[in-house]
Amino acid sequence: MTIKELEQYRQLQQEVLQLSWRLERLQDTKSHIVTDTVRGSSHQNPYQERIIPITGLSQKYMETYNHIRRLLQARIERTRKEIVAIEEFISTVEDSAIRRIIDYRYIQGLSWAATTKRVYNYAHKDTARKALERFFQKK
Repeated sequence: MTIKELEQYRQLQQEVLQLSWRLERLQDTKSHIVTDTVRGSSHQNPYQERIIPITGLSQKYMETYNHIRRLLQARIERTRKEIVAIEEFISTVEDSAIRRIIDYRYIQGLSWAATTKRVYNYAHKDTARKALERFFQKK
C-alpha cells in the first residue's frame, strides 16, 4: 500500500455512490416504453374481434441497458475491492498512532494540522505527516 493509494479512499467511496446513482437512474425506463396494438378476440363465443394494446421495453434498449448495467456493476465491484484492500491494510498496521493518522487524514479527510491535533494533542501540522512518511519509508 502507498500513500497515493490511501489518498484515493474518499474518491473511491464517492465513485461507488455515483455509480450506484447512475445504476438507479438507468433503471428508470419510463422513457423507453413502447406501445403497440394487436388484433384478437375473446376465447369464448361470440368471437368478436377487438384491438388489444401491448406495452413493453424495446429490444434495442434492453440490450443496451443490460450491457451498461453489467459494466457499472463491474466498476462498483472493482471499486469496493479497492476500498476493502485499503481497510485491510489499515487493519494490519500495528502502530495505533499511524492507524489513527491514516483514519483522520485519508478516511475522514481532515487536514494535517487537525490530524496532528487529534493524534498528538498539539497543532504543528508536520508531526503527523512526517510520522506517516517515516512509517512508509520503513516498509
